[in-house]
Amino acid sequence: MNSPHECATTVVLNEDESERLAQVPDPAHEPVDALPCELQAGHPGPHMAMAQVSGADTAWWLRWSATDRALIAVDEETGYCEASGPAVDSQNRDECWLCQLPADHFGAHSWQMPNTTTGRIPSEANQQKLIDLANELMERQ
Repeated sequence: MNSPHECATTVVLNEDESERLAQVPDPAHEPVDALPCELQAGHPGPHMAMAQVSGADTAWWLRWSATDRALIAVDEETGYCEASGPAVDSQNRDECWLCQLPADHFGAHSWQMPNTTTGRIPSEANQQKLIDLANELMERQ
């Protein structure tokens, strides 16, 4: 059985979106100029892409179509999809992954699609957290 793939559509952030995302407190990664749609290829309705994460609580998603664009905050209150299952690109089929898409997404769940999006560079603060965590783990050994 073939697994579904992500939509191939990409959007370039406009100046207002870039400025708003630059103001997000405690950003998880460095800003980007363009975002790939993270929904299943052939999905109906608008495209969606995670634009930034603020701390551990809120993710900012860009939803866009030919006629509309909006940055949407997704958190515990507004909700992520609650589906879970084995990731198609995981070696451990017993491992269970939560869907990383907003609750109202169209198409396949994130764990049903191969992870084809490029990795984002962690923000300077998160890079330091990763270094501190790695050093702590090394000291324990």
